[in-house]
Amino acid sequence: AYILDENTKVLGKVPTSELSSTLENIGSGVFAIVLDGTIDRNLVSVAEKANVQCLVSMDSKINHNDTKIGILTKADF
Repeated sequence: AYILDENTKVLGKVPTSELSSTLENIGSGVFAIVLDGTIDRNLVSVAEKANVQCLVSMDSKINHNDTKIGILTKADF
């Protein structure tokens, strides 16, 4: 997963399994997360706690209306 700031600068690249702990360590300033995988409830919960604005992935198990975070998948492009 790529972790981006509001200027789309890459803050880090981590395996999705380490995303939760990485977001906790970074603290603030994360605007978006881009990953090659599926957005699930756990990822949305972690992203909401870190005040992430946007998640971009191949697919999502979460409905766009179920979170305040913007969700983009390949279907949106």
